[in-house]
Amino acid sequence: MTDEEIHAEFKDATDRRIFAIGEALRRGWSVEDIAKETCWDVFFVEKLKNIIDMEKKLKSEPLTDNLLKQAKEMGYSDENIAMILGNHDEWSVME
Repeated sequence: MTDEEIHAEFKDATDRRIFAIGEALRRGWSVEDIAKETCWDVFFVEKLKNIIDMEKKLKSEPLTDNLLKQAKEMGYSDENIAMILGNHDEWSVME
């Protein structure tokens, strides 16, 4: 998705808008700019940023018991964590 496509998704309230917001956050766009452009409350964009930040942590750090606990407390399932890790299956996350 290009930056232009993200901006286009921000203009219309579609089912795809939340994915565009997630992609913008992954690219480092500011919460305030996204909130302004989408007309979303900063509170909700920050909550999505928390989810994206955990995704980044799961991709970049070793999966410790503490990190797994944090991810689970945020609502990540074993299947979600396994997909993010890419080389683990759901069962290895649960072990």
